[in-house]
Amino acid sequence: MTDFTFAWPAVLLLLPLPWLARRYMPASGQDQPGQLRLPVQSTWLPQQVKQTQATPRLDLVWLSICWLLLILALTRPQLLGPAMPVAQVGRDLMMAVDTSQSMLEEDFVINNQAVNRLTAVQAIAGKFIEERAQDRIGLILFGDIPYLQSPLTFDHTSLRILLSEAFAGMAGGRTAIGDSIGMAVKTLQNQPAESRVLILLTDGENTSGELSPEAAVKLAQEIDLKIYTIGIGQDPGTQMNNHLNSLFGGQAPLSNFFNMQNAPAPIDEESLKMIADATKGRYFRARETKELRKIYDMIDALETREDDSEFVRPAEDLFHWPLFACTLMLLIYLSERHTQINWRPWRA
Repeated sequence: MTDFTFAWPAVLLLLPLPWLARRYMPASGQDQPGQLRLPVQSTWLPQQVKQTQATPRLDLVWLSICWLLLILALTRPQLLGPAMPVAQVGRDLMMAVDTSQSMLEEDFVINNQAVNRLTAVQAIAGKFIEERAQDRIGLILFGDIPYLQSPLTFDHTSLRILLSEAFAGMAGGRTAIGDSIGMAVKTLQNQPAESRVLILLTDGENTSGELSPEAAVKLAQEIDLKIYTIGIGQDPGTQMNNHLNSLFGGQAPLSNFFNMQNAPAPIDEESLKMIADATKGRYFRARETKELRKIYDMIDALETREDDSEFVRPAEDLFHWPLFACTLMLLIYLSERHTQINWRPWRA
């Protein structure tokens, strides 16, 4: 169904403006200093003295039509088409990234070069942020304590810079998983329920903070916060065994001895699975770069949200027609006043 409407109908209030100006403002040339006033109506004065500066009636009608057309153009007349649903695609995602000392473990490879876990996360999560143009994303960095590095924002360029500037140990050497979830709950509690999503990435277990993972999960459940947990890093001793085997000719007992002495703390997969299951999220394990990239792609597919609750009616503007007519009539009027062209030969 097509409807005719005005986008700015309040402009119609300007219609009586010329009449008000003519009614209440003195005409040019009246009440000048030194003007001669006569006490009686002088019918005997010469004809040229009795002439006035009044606008001819036809000119007045012509200019009135121009004013009406101008006001009509300013109201922006439109033809509205039928209502069409608009799919709103977007999410509010909070990312919590572990920056404890264990994130310095070099068990990832990017461009055939060994890099530490945090560097791999910065590269892959940074790409994830770059591709989420329609999403608001926030960032929490945590170690001994969590820091809200950025609230939910569309400024993805600044967000990627903040992530790239993170370094291991900046928030302490240990891992406060429970407190980071509590920070996310506090940040997202006022967002719509379907938008409360947290992506938590860590390579260890909860060794610091005031909130236990179990207590943090209860807070998350109260606001329907969905949590996707990612355990990052190879299994304990895997990379070290590979290096030691190459150094000691594959002597397993000797390599196992060094592995037991120097292996980083294992990932608490049971707690991460519990957090994800209790909040209707999912747990992922990333042992290498390809797996981590694939995990972010899967989360992107899982969290696509489409909302058809908003409708829009396509509008076709018609203001150019009355504006064109007004301009044409003014040009005709001005050409008669200032040139020898006479567009109205019937005038006396």
